[in-house]
Amino acid sequence: MTQQQIQLKIESFLKYADKRLLDSFPLPGGRIRLFAANPVSYACNYAVITQWLDVDETIEAAEEEFLGREISPCRFYGAPDSVDLEQLRPAFVRHGYSVKVMNQLHMMALTRPACQVESADCQLYWKRQELSSQEQAFVLESANGAFALRHIQRELRRGGGKMLFAMQKNVLVAGLLYVEQGDTAMLSDEYTKLDYNNLELVQTMIAQAATLCQSEGKKLLFARVKGEKAFASYQTIGFEPIPTTPIWWAVKGKLPAWLAEQ
Repeated sequence: MTQQQIQLKIESFLKYADKRLLDSFPLPGGRIRLFAANPVSYACNYAVITQWLDVDETIEAAEEEFLGREISPCRFYGAPDSVDLEQLRPAFVRHGYSVKVMNQLHMMALTRPACQVESADCQLYWKRQELSSQEQAFVLESANGAFALRHIQRELRRGGGKMLFAMQKNVLVAGLLYVEQGDTAMLSDEYTKLDYNNLELVQTMIAQAATLCQSEGKKLLFARVKGEKAFASYQTIGFEPIPTTPIWWAVKGKLPAWLAEQ
């Protein structure tokens, strides 16, 4: 596949996943995605401007919706189908928004056989059905908590997702979510703890997921990777960086500390 074909497959996958993942409400020139049980999460509550109609009206409508649901601050996200940030930036400035481009996030894709790595001392297993109480408790300990558990359970129920768990000394220590759609699959570590200081364990898990993907006849496995250690881990397996539009956030008022430091 060419890089352009890979980019189109990734964008199509993310658009579909975005619609399936969160509750959606229309805006004059876009949409809002919400998960009311986790109002403080940026990943769960955001607006997207998808049409260059009346941007000011769309921003004001989003602010009203967020205010009515007691979700603060209002925030906009650069989804794959968003209007380009540089077109939107003047409107965000007019309405008092701070903008942050997440340049440290990399899209990486595997389209060839995975490289062999030395296996870590752990027990790996795939979960394709409901999570056990132990597994649920482990997921709830992640930064995304209840939202992570809801998302994983939903993917498992619909049959398009699998969860790879790692155990050491009978204790759960890491997890990766594998979500498939057609001939494409996505790998995500954001729903459970994954310590990239333990490179051998991380690489073992990524390689296991890559092997599953290719055994199922998928043409593309991709991941959104953050940080140098994560980048190196995926690269070791054979993933290559794919040029994509950087992710960005526009936040009403000041950026929160966690986002400003990214």
